[in-house]
Amino acid sequence: MALKWEEIVRASRDDVEIRQVIEALESESEDDMPLLFIVIVTELCQLDDVLLRIDRIVVPESLRQPVLQIVHEGHPGVRIRKSHLRTNVWWPKMDQHVETYVKACRGCALVATPNLSEPTVRKSLPSAPWEQIAVDFLGPLPDGENLLVCIDFYSRFIEVVEMDNITTASTIKELPTIFSRYGVPRQLRADNGPQFSSEEFETFCDEYSIHLESTIPYWPQMNGEVERQNRSILKRLRIAQELGQDWRKDSSNHSTTGKAPAELMFGRQMRQMQAANRTHFHVR
Repeated sequence: MALKWEEIVRASRDDVEIRQVIEALESESEDDMPLLFIVIVTELCQLDDVLLRIDRIVVPESLRQPVLQIVHEGHPGVRIRKSHLRTNVWWPKMDQHVETYVKACRGCALVATPNLSEPTVRKSLPSAPWEQIAVDFLGPLPDGENLLVCIDFYSRFIEVVEMDNITTASTIKELPTIFSRYGVPRQLRADNGPQFSSEEFETFCDEYSIHLESTIPYWPQMNGEVERQNRSILKRLRIAQELGQDWRKDSSNHSTTGKAPAELMFGRQMRQMQAANRTHFHVR
């Protein structure tokens, strides 16, 4: 039900704050006027004991809740509600009151609550380098090649292999070469890409006594470490392309461990062409 003018007049006469503002306007004195009204004093006037801000009604405190209920019919969003109110009415901190009212609306909360993703289970960190690794493919690059990315969960050391062919057979051919340098991991995490979900790849892992952990399809958070590193590699690729540099040469300390992955991986600081105690990922 819409509010009647007589109801607004009656509520305005009973509202202490509005009476205080109207009396200040009549005496042309702002000394006793509330601060939130002083800043808009040039826009204020009165009609039939109702305070107006230009052509908008200043709603008395007793009618603000009913006004919010009226404008909330149909459960419009916060932005629409604010727009409707600003056209006809005003009161101090009106936008804030609108937001609070909508948040308290059970109906809006039911339809606005997003579907929460299944919480991830934090896994304990491995106790040594190259016990647990994650693998993924990145690409294709502008030149048509793909990158096989292997990440050590303990040190964050990254092994990157440039590959023209990313079939299961090609992947199986490359991994033993990597294992010959760093050892055979106990656990390998991969997404459900065709290279890693095939029976041939499962047989390969069984032969090397590697526990294969497959991530849930369309849930990249489960393989978050390799996804983050892929974004980092893509960023370096774009920067190197813009600056005409070789993306294969890169160095920085890891933000999580505070040490170079190579130092954690091999147990010593690596002396490089760049400054010592820096991180790099190996590319071949």
